[in-house]
Amino acid sequence: MSQDKMNQNPKERNENDWLEKAVAFLYGAGCIITLALFILFLSHQDASLPWENGAVLMLPEPLYERAGIWLAMGSVPMVIVSILFYWQGGFSAIKHRISRFVTVFLPAGVCLCFLVFWLATFAVGVLNGFFHWNGQESDIAAAMELADPDRDWDFSGQTSVQVVKKIDTHGGFHNDGLTYLVLKLEDLGEEYLKAIEQNPDWKRLPLSENLNALLYGETVKKEGTEVHRGPYITDPESGETCFPPVANGYYYFEDRHFQSADSRDDTEILDRGSFNLIIALYDTDAHVLYYCRFDT
Repeated sequence: MSQDKMNQNPKERNENDWLEKAVAFLYGAGCIITLALFILFLSHQDASLPWENGAVLMLPEPLYERAGIWLAMGSVPMVIVSILFYWQGGFSAIKHRISRFVTVFLPAGVCLCFLVFWLATFAVGVLNGFFHWNGQESDIAAAMELADPDRDWDFSGQTSVQVVKKIDTHGGFHNDGLTYLVLKLEDLGEEYLKAIEQNPDWKRLPLSENLNALLYGETVKKEGTEVHRGPYITDPESGETCFPPVANGYYYFEDRHFQSADSRDDTEILDRGSFNLIIALYDTDAHVLYYCRFDT
């Protein structure tokens, strides 16, 4: 027992011992939680959560992203507990002061790294939302260039392209949202169709099973229970699917998700916790182009 503790009366010693034990307990619990969340974050595993009717949720919950957010939120309490633990002589067996400091504050440092990351993401998102210009002409250009990005599509004339419908909700921290255009190609219809027919990235309808569920939804049976999937791309106001049925035409799909190994492969789009994609349909009967960029 130290000389300072010997000079204290029994009541003060008991109070100090209780405080030291409480701080040590909180510090230990914080270290365990930090380690568990860090392992969960590194695992990059999604987990399906139960839906209200007992079926499976439409998309997996990205728990590793939640773990990163929880680590960031725990940075302040972890720093406070680490300061108290260090001040009370935590890991006193480590004589070198710098080594002891690093050891005590390592869990707090991990949490602070996640806090800095999310703050930086927030700042970038704010700047992106501030400077991002969702101009109609830039969206039309992006849609037209899907057929041939090297061609100079002149859609400035009044009869070249008619904008039938436009939805744009992109913005916020990650610039997530929906950009949806319905373009009636007047005198450019045949020219656009020829470009599509020469572009291997465009495929003839019908859509694949996953893309059909993405746009129009489907009902499947799983373990005797009907599970509804989609539609996922819906009008923010009506809640209905954005894309009308197209009998004859072509479709374009590009998976822009960071986990995608092949941007033209749609087999994994419904197995992730978020969407980052471009999809378009071209109705060859009506010469109408349906364009969508979807980020969640």
